[in-house]
Amino acid sequence: MDNKCSAAAPASGVGPEHTCGTLTGCHTMWSGEGEGETYNFNADQAWCCDSWCYVDPVTCNSIKADQKKYKTTAKASWLNVPGLYYSYDACQDDQTAPAAMSYTVAKNGSYATYTGTSCPFKVMPTGCECTGDNAKLGAEELKNHGADYGKWCAAWEDGNITNDSTAVSLLGAHTGGAGRGDTCEGHWGDDYNFTDPQPWCCDAWCYVNRSICTDAVAEGFGIKVGQSWTKTDVYFSYGACADSYSRATKPTNVAPFWQGMAANFAQFEKSACPYSVAILSNSLSGANLLALASSAAVACAMALLVATLSL
Repeated sequence: MDNKCSAAAPASGVGPEHTCGTLTGCHTMWSGEGEGETYNFNADQAWCCDSWCYVDPVTCNSIKADQKKYKTTAKASWLNVPGLYYSYDACQDDQTAPAAMSYTVAKNGSYATYTGTSCPFKVMPTGCECTGDNAKLGAEELKNHGADYGKWCAAWEDGNITNDSTAVSLLGAHTGGAGRGDTCEGHWGDDYNFTDPQPWCCDAWCYVNRSICTDAVAEGFGIKVGQSWTKTDVYFSYGACADSYSRATKPTNVAPFWQGMAANFAQFEKSACPYSVAILSNSLSGANLLALASSAAVACAMALLVATLSL
């Protein structure tokens, strides 16, 4: 399920190599496209990279002393096939590996291609996760941009506000409360020309820990880290928050197996973003329409007056 499969079976007959089925990735198998349970891939699903195999339920479940000693479990398959059981504990890796178990020697000491931290089905790059802390912005900037600004993955300037902070989920919803106004113009009207498209306003981002999310770590994931406009010890990253605008692209240096491959923290896709080319070129706000209508009415009245005087 780690999406790291091949058409041919491994020569050794053991992992971490494995063949592909029709559905090759955890997010396609378990997000509604497959026949099993549905999981939310906007949250970490590192189990997708945990090695497992089918086991004999009679021997695996009947030896209670060994189970207690090794802390192993075997569960019935979701396929509901009588006698079909699986176990993660039977296969050595860094996620499940009973300490007292004697394993057949695995490649690099593990039957998993990825570790629990490098798994592509973690939502945020390991080491570059959101800090949940924006205190270093200072009281004045928090008043200007909102108390929660940048704490978690969200497109904080998109103008789509969830006022009840208890209702905010991991899907990119965010609070407002910016003294300058919750729209992108409110946040950054003095710095950007909003008669031009500014689709970055709909791109999710958050503050990260610069001492951990170093240039080397960020480059390893194919993302960038920038310093806050305040020029203080506050750093942010768009790539740390997966969406259709930006996301980590190479956590294992083997593209395209990127972290957050199924996550999307943007509330607007590019074509629907209020600050995108498509929206700006094809629609006008109510205020702009009123202004345009008033101008047209004045122009009409002037034309009529000129025509009357010339009679």
